[in-house]
Amino acid sequence: MTEQEFRNLLDKYVQGTATEEELKLLVEYEEFAVKDSKDKAFESDMHKEALNREIKKIVLKKIGSSKSKSPWLKIAASIAVVLTATIWAVYHNGEPNIYRNETAHFMPIDLPDGSRVMLNGNSKLQYHQKSDGVRSVVLEGEAFFDVARDEQAPFVIQTNDVRTKVLGTSFNIRSTDSIIDISVATGLVQVTSLEESVQLRPNQKVSYYTQTHKMQKDSIDHNLYTSWYKNSIKLDGVRMLDVARILESRYGLRVYFKEEMTKEQKMTIAIDQDESIEDVMDNINFISQLSLTKNQNNEITVQLKK
Repeated sequence: MTEQEFRNLLDKYVQGTATEEELKLLVEYEEFAVKDSKDKAFESDMHKEALNREIKKIVLKKIGSSKSKSPWLKIAASIAVVLTATIWAVYHNGEPNIYRNETAHFMPIDLPDGSRVMLNGNSKLQYHQKSDGVRSVVLEGEAFFDVARDEQAPFVIQTNDVRTKVLGTSFNIRSTDSIIDISVATGLVQVTSLEESVQLRPNQKVSYYTQTHKMQKDSIDHNLYTSWYKNSIKLDGVRMLDVARILESRYGLRVYFKEEMTKEQKMTIAIDQDESIEDVMDNINFISQLSLTKNQNNEITVQLKK
């Protein structure tokens, strides 16, 4: 039975012109629809409640003009609910919401579940709430997540071979060809690869190396990894290695070190959102023993001053 055929049949019942055979068909359809849809029609209680409110308006309007007290009226109304819920579930279990940021600047995103995401430049995110309640995300690039807490609907991000699972927290994920970094600002995060799994608390970070499939867990200041989208960053006594990480996120470039010892050089510096990378490099060159240069491929080389 098509949706239009069903609507026509329901109209005939409300108008009192349905035959006994058509009434029997309505009952059979209800039994089939309930059996097939009762366990998967709704993605979450929140969606169920919102949909029920809308369905109630539609059904009451539809049957409000009928003065019949027949039990068939209840049957027709319940079938309408099942049909609408099924259509709704199929629609919401279809294509995911896709967000692309092809600019050089971060883009704020409000997800349907109430979570807030800062999607960095040249990054892509797919969001889909599945029928089992899981909020599923696929990330390419970098994003900072402030996840709305829902204990009945885990928030799961897939980044290549790494799966990050939370209920409600804030954290940063950055993915490149060689490494995936997950840094936690608040809450508890579960990170799982093909071979191992770790739990992260605030001010902890795990790095997953795509070539070796190994994880490395470290204690960090989360502001070094989760503040790239903020208007101003103040860094006090931080290593050049950490500064490089922020520059890569903030300006969408790559930083290379000519000598290992340059990674450990410490400095105190502030970086404003509207400050150019050239100005930041000039500041670092002025206050430190380092020399930063940028080529036409938007790559920065760090070395000791000669």
